[in-house]
Amino acid sequence: MKGTASLGVVLGDHSDVRRFVVASGFLGFSEFWRAASVSREFLEKRDDPSTCGLGSILPALASHEEREAVWKLIDDCLKRDNVTPLQQLLKVDKLEGRYPFLLRRAQDKTPQPQACIAFLATRSPTPVYTEPPLFNHPPRVMADDMLDPRPPTAESLRDLLQKKTIDPNAWVEIGITPPDTYPPTDAIRERQAKPLLIYMIEQLQFDCANVLLDFEARVDVCEWRSEWLEFGCDWEDLQEEADDDSDPSRYQRCGTSPLHSIISSLKTILAKIDYEECDEEEETEEGQQVMQKRQTGLSLLKRVTQLMKTSGCLYWAKPEEVTYELDVPTAGETALEAAVRARDTEALPILLEAFYPDGKVGRSVNDLPVLAFERMSGIGSRERHDTAVANTISLLAEAGANVLMPARKNRTAADIGDTPLAIAKILKYPMTASVILKNGGQLQSLTHGTERLSLMGAIKEGNDFFAGALARGGGVSDPVTGVKPVAELAEHTEKGGNPTLISTLQAAFVHGISYATVKALVRNGARCPLTHPPEGPHSLPLSQLSPVLLACSKKRPWFSPSDLVRTLCGEGGADPNIPGKIREGQADLEYPLLHVVGHPLKDLGDEKTAEAVRTLVDFGAEVDVTRPDGHTALSLACSLRKKLTAQCLLERGASVEGVRNQAGRRKVPLIEAIVSEVVLREKKAILSDEYYYEEEEEDSEDEEDENVIESVFVPPSSIPLISMLILEWGADPNAMQVLALDFRPPPPTRVSPLLLASLLCLENKSEIALPLAKMLIAKGARCPVSFPPAEQPVPSPAAAAAAAASDNDDSDSLHPVCRVSPLMVAVQCRDPALIATLCEPGGAGCDPNRLVQGIDPDSEEGKPDALPLVVALTHRRVEFCSEKHTKQSRTHVERQWDVIKQVLLSGADPALLSAHWQSGETFERGAHWGSGSWLADLISFKEAHGPLLLQIIRHVPLEALQEPRVAGHSSWWKGEGREDMWPLGAAVWSGEGVEWPEGALALLNRGVEVSRKNRWVVGEFCNPLESVFLHCTHQSRWEVARKLIENGAELSRQEKNRISKERGIGKKETKSIPADLLSRFWSPQK
Repeated sequence: MKGTASLGVVLGDHSDVRRFVVASGFLGFSEFWRAASVSREFLEKRDDPSTCGLGSILPALASHEEREAVWKLIDDCLKRDNVTPLQQLLKVDKLEGRYPFLLRRAQDKTPQPQACIAFLATRSPTPVYTEPPLFNHPPRVMADDMLDPRPPTAESLRDLLQKKTIDPNAWVEIGITPPDTYPPTDAIRERQAKPLLIYMIEQLQFDCANVLLDFEARVDVCEWRSEWLEFGCDWEDLQEEADDDSDPSRYQRCGTSPLHSIISSLKTILAKIDYEECDEEEETEEGQQVMQKRQTGLSLLKRVTQLMKTSGCLYWAKPEEVTYELDVPTAGETALEAAVRARDTEALPILLEAFYPDGKVGRSVNDLPVLAFERMSGIGSRERHDTAVANTISLLAEAGANVLMPARKNRTAADIGDTPLAIAKILKYPMTASVILKNGGQLQSLTHGTERLSLMGAIKEGNDFFAGALARGGGVSDPVTGVKPVAELAEHTEKGGNPTLISTLQAAFVHGISYATVKALVRNGARCPLTHPPEGPHSLPLSQLSPVLLACSKKRPWFSPSDLVRTLCGEGGADPNIPGKIREGQADLEYPLLHVVGHPLKDLGDEKTAEAVRTLVDFGAEVDVTRPDGHTALSLACSLRKKLTAQCLLERGASVEGVRNQAGRRKVPLIEAIVSEVVLREKKAILSDEYYYEEEEEDSEDEEDENVIESVFVPPSSIPLISMLILEWGADPNAMQVLALDFRPPPPTRVSPLLLASLLCLENKSEIALPLAKMLIAKGARCPVSFPPAEQPVPSPAAAAAAAASDNDDSDSLHPVCRVSPLMVAVQCRDPALIATLCEPGGAGCDPNRLVQGIDPDSEEGKPDALPLVVALTHRRVEFCSEKHTKQSRTHVERQWDVIKQVLLSGADPALLSAHWQSGETFERGAHWGSGSWLADLISFKEAHGPLLLQIIRHVPLEALQEPRVAGHSSWWKGEGREDMWPLGAAVWSGEGVEWPEGALALLNRGVEVSRKNRWVVGEFCNPLESVFLHCTHQSRWEVARKLIENGAELSRQEKNRISKERGIGKKETKSIPADLLSRFWSPQK
């Protein structure tokens, strides 16, 4: 007050100065009223309503605090019943219509100010709309959503205005409940008085608002609000306790102006568009209505802006919301600031043109860019928000705003002192940062102190955010060198290798820059240096790192290579047929298509691979390019069991037979598909070590990547889908490929699909082998002709020399056909169904009476040719069995007999056994199952007794019928669950009541020895003749005894004593033993 008094004295002494200061509006309403109270001459200015007197306060009323101060003066007049200041105040032009319900306000005072009431009664009353035709709710109660369910039409409103039923400057009073009330309540906690124009705008009735303006509705008005009620209070109780200065029912807080209301309504529509992703091309009726309403709102904004500028209230501010951090009201917000906060790039140019007609905001206005970051909603993606902020700041920069200045106080979007660039980095808005950098912003290097950070520098430092921001500004050439930042080259050395020059695009992949930044680089001019080599001489060689290849090898669990490939090959013009490297130390160049199909990451599954392949091929990638080992993309897809990828390649013209590269190597897709059925993480018996996929060494930074696995593993399915797909596309079912098999001696041989299908049985995959073999045979597969060694094709000297010069070991012409027979494999693996399929008439053409080769893992020279029936009888390696144990079991014998029967049923001739018999391997207890004699085991199997086995006994060589000599004591055999290894002993008595007289007689007729060869213990493996005497209950068995005696069998003293004791010989007449046999070994009874 002391300062105000001094000002009044100064103004009183200098009339010219007084007139200038008053007319300028410098004092504002509050200071003008205070200054007038200390000077008589200045006090006279209160009676002057012109701009030289009290009327000078009108420009100052742009501040919401000054407008609220007028209410305080009015309340003071009513409290003191001082009518003179009230009369002076209401003489000011248009001031009366801005403050509604003055008479009611005076009448609500206790005691009533009679003089003021008498004066206000002579004034025009505040026009109020109270009739229900226009609204569906009482005039003082409004729905929570602030939207009239049945809004009026512009035509009906125009009719009411013409009839003067409604005043265009009418006020609407409403009561609202705050949206965050808890628990929910219907109690009114705030009263609002709104001009009808503002109310229509808030209801999004822009047509109705235009009608009101046509009838000269005032725009120099704002809404008024009462104080909030605390929860649980009601109006009556609170008014009884409150004094006049704290009456909660009166209007005293300033609200929005018409311009603020339009900005808020347009923001509501914009949020709806963002939420529903509507655009101008939206064909839905609702979308068209939303866009049309927004265009109407923008037209209304332009009209109201001009009217408020003419009325002198363009710069009116409304109170900002209370900040959550500081919990204090912030400075007022103009309509321009509200548009910046709304990031409405269509409304902002209209307001900028009105606020700054010369087109320049002025660099002193430093808070507008910061406002663009505030009040971000949760609707929409970060990229959408980034775009909105970037567009807003770009408009401000074009208008001359300083986009580099830090935030001012009480801003909630950033800390005090944060620049827009710092805020953009915190919020991760690269497009916004790019706009700021284009308008003078600079970055400092993280590793070189105050040095300005370039695009290449940001990439090499791994600063993805600033690299993305700089990339979006990459179209501006350097003023000195004329080179665009995106075309910059830098030296790069990897792991002590030779230095090379890499481009920004290559460096982005090397240093792990994100896809969004790479996309920004390409869109701003970065190109693949392999397709578009940089011009001019260079001091270092250009790097051969391929961006397309690197795009196909990015290690991201969410990553799809097709997105990045589409950007590089589409917008960037990269050629997918140019091979390159993934790292500088890589020896060979690689094609992108081959790399993406053979991707070593488990996160890049079949679906993503097929999508990437489709993209590469669509941009011109050749589908039949080959690797040095002969692989094409199709053969790689088959080897990795990627069915969708294989389907995509076939549809785009990939060769179903594979392609031979310049060195003569070729991988057959059908062969690779079959091999993929048995490629597991651990090594198996079919393929040699060199086949298994070994992962290439990764850089040190990738060693901890959890997505990298050591080898490819795909669980096999019961149906070979890849093989079926290849066959359906016309693959040759007899096409061969050079493979190195573990059971074959070097060099590798050519292997047929049918042989590989049969080899699946070695991996206990008969459920795959059988349907695959049937499918191959149905498509025309045949057993390959097995040449004798002398008839194997020999390469010509010229072909051998060419192969040696090219270091080629995979050429078909240099390798023989693998002589392993699919039928023999099926026999060794004991698969009767596969045997039947291979030998079926009109099928694969496998001959069970032909000498063929089998599998011998222990022989470096290969297993000699043999008859399948011989192998079916003698082969009993444990490693070929599903049950890996050496003990004799019914399962082993049962499966062996099924195989023997199937070979015989398939046409095998037992008469050939004698001429082509092979004794087989030496029996080893740890490597073979059974007793040591294949015949003894079959005889011990009751189901095998019959004509087939008798026929075999009659044709096999005599030595195969004898008891084999095995190492170890007979008691060990019993302890291991093995039966007697003597065929004759098994035929007479197996220990389980199984006896086969026909078989014993057949063996004796062949002349087998009747004495044992192996060591045996009494009670373990008995003498056949003793067994007859001990267990014979049938007359036919005595014929076996007579034949044994005829062939030289004898009983020892101990055996005769045991028989005598068991049969009671010598104590009574023994009628069960024939007399001739009894007299042969025992003296006649006395």
